[in-house]
Amino acid sequence: MKTEKKCRKSGLESSLNFWGKNCLESIGISLAGAALLFLFFGMGRGIYKAGDGVEILALVPYYIFLAGGFCGLMLVVGYFQLYFPILISMNVTRKKIVGGILLCQIVMLAVLVGISGLIWRLIPGDISSGGLRILPMLIGILLLAAAFCIALGAVIVRWGKIGTVIFAALAALIGAAAGMSVAMLAGSDSDFWMEIVKLSGTAEGGFVWIILAAGILFYAAAAIFSAVITRKVEARL
Repeated sequence: MKTEKKCRKSGLESSLNFWGKNCLESIGISLAGAALLFLFFGMGRGIYKAGDGVEILALVPYYIFLAGGFCGLMLVVGYFQLYFPILISMNVTRKKIVGGILLCQIVMLAVLVGISGLIWRLIPGDISSGGLRILPMLIGILLLAAAFCIALGAVIVRWGKIGTVIFAALAALIGAAAGMSVAMLAGSDSDFWMEIVKLSGTAEGGFVWIILAAGILFYAAAAIFSAVITRKVEARL
């Protein structure tokens, strides 16, 4: 009995260490990506102006959400594609693997949201007040993106090459859209995020909470879907 308890404890500690390390890495990548985006658009488009002061830092959370959403897509799909077969071969149950991926993703999003909310709380101004107003909507959008990549990762694991082709096609479309967006933002005379700030002032509370509710529902549905279709997945190393 004691040996069984020790094995369970050891297994839990190993799982927490493994997914905790991956979670910290994903948070670090997302924050680094957000910093690079902020510096790129700031230095390249001259948003640092006399009189802006510390208030301009209130734009950073928008880049955190942008980088976090993109990194979440790539990393979660990578977890399914790379770690799933390896962990199965090490006798880790499929439920635990899916649970670890889901927990890693939700913790990453929670930390990024917490950092963004803290920045907006500490920095006064219209940008921060607008960001806090639409924060539930931004969380909902992140959850919708997470639900999509979780379902996609499960499809890749379940159907192999077909799923990989689907992911490659979608990744190409997302990459093209991201490239066009960067080009448009870099060449635009107006600041994209300042337009978002303006829109946040007119966002209705009901719509903001509807997006959040949709994100939660779709994330739960993606979690169930991924758990169901990966029940009989075999290790393919």
